[in-house]
This record gives sequence, C-alpha cells and structure tokens, in this order.
Amino acid sequence: VDAGCGCVVAYEALCRPDDPGFRHVGELLQTTARLGRLQELGRVLRPMSVASMAQLEPSKLLFINLHPQDLLDPVLLQLEPELAPWANRIVLEVTESAEITNYDDARVSIKRLRSHGFRIALDDLGSGYSSLHCLTQLEPDFVKLDMALVRGINRDSRTSRLIKYLADFCSGEDIGLVAEGVETYDEMRTVQHIGVRWMQGYLFAKPSKPFCGINPIFEFGEHQQAE
Repeated sequence: VDAGCGCVVAYEALCRPDDPGFRHVGELLQTTARLGRLQELGRVLRPMSVASMAQLEPSKLLFINLHPQDLLDPVLLQLEPELAPWANRIVLEVTESAEITNYDDARVSIKRLRSHGFRIALDDLGSGYSSLHCLTQLEPDFVKLDMALVRGINRDSRTSRLIKYLADFCSGEDIGLVAEGVETYDEMRTVQHIGVRWMQGYLFAKPSKPFCGINPIFEFGEHQQAE
C-alpha cells in the first residue's frame, strides 16, 4: 500500500501448502531442499502465482518469491511462457539472502531476468548479517524491510534511526523501500514519518484469495480525518 494515498500498488503471492504433512511453508521448503528439488518447486509455484494476473488491474504489480537457487534455474532464465505476458509487472523477490554464495553468478542472472522485463526485490533486509552485502551487490529495484525491524518501531528510537539511514540510502539509489509487517496505526505513522512510503501488513490486508483489495480494518480516509 502507498500510505501516502491509501492506494494498493502491488500484491505478493504467498505459498500456503494445504497438505496436512506440512504445517507451514517453511517445512515444505526444508523438505524440498533436502530432496534437492527446490528449482522444481519453483517451476510449479510460479505459474500458479500468475494464474489470476488477468484479474489484476493493469497498474498493479505482483511480487513473487524466489529462492536463491532459482536464480540459477535455466527454465526461469529462458523466460517461462506463463510469466512472459506479465514480466513487466512482476517483481521477483529474492529470499534467504544468506544462501547466496556466488554474487557474480547472481548478478549475471539478475541482468538476464531484467532483460525480460522483470524487476528484482531483496526481501527481509535487516534479518541477517549478509543482507546489507546483498543490497550493495545485487542493486535491487525494491528492498523490503524485515518485519522484526518494523514491529513496535514507534517505541524504538534506535531502530527508527537505522531505518531512516536505510530510507535515505534507498532514496539516493532510486530503490523502492517497503516496510513489511505493519500491524498498527502507530507503526504506520512512525514508518511514514521516517520516509518509508510503501508498506504491507495486517493493518492493510490479510492473506486472501487473489487481489481482493484492502482489508476493511484499514479505513484510510477516516483515519486521516481523525489525525
């Protein structure tokens, strides 16, 4: 959500396994990694993620998660036919940045993906020691702040200053900065005051069927009038 106007600017495709053998997506990914089949899983999930793109307003973007191993998948790099019509509206969100071991190869892959029209996001900035290195090495189009930084930020002046530095850096590098995990109006106001314009979190919407819009709990207009 663009908190400056209350507008939806993008959606994120979420993986939620319905097989009772997996309690959450983390278990699915761990099992797939042990079997050495992460790229195969990505090839299944990406077409599913764009299956409803025709319903999405033309001005909106869709963020799709990638495991670092997907950056080396020749099927993705050759442009999957299901993704091709929507490439200029898809942001490929690289997760688990600590697992990127060869930045030269990653940069080559990202350049190839950008040539198809995709944009690149770095997820969970601030969640690990390597995330700042990823920021400088991969030069993403978007950066998503880890929700642990955002949670309770209205009561944490030190974290607020850190995010302000990151916001200034991203602004200077023309990188879109997104705050994840915004759940309260106080968090939204603080992050907005720092200079982060784009946000996502339960304050705005909860996981739902594709492209259902803003959650009614976020009454932007009434809230602004009250302010």
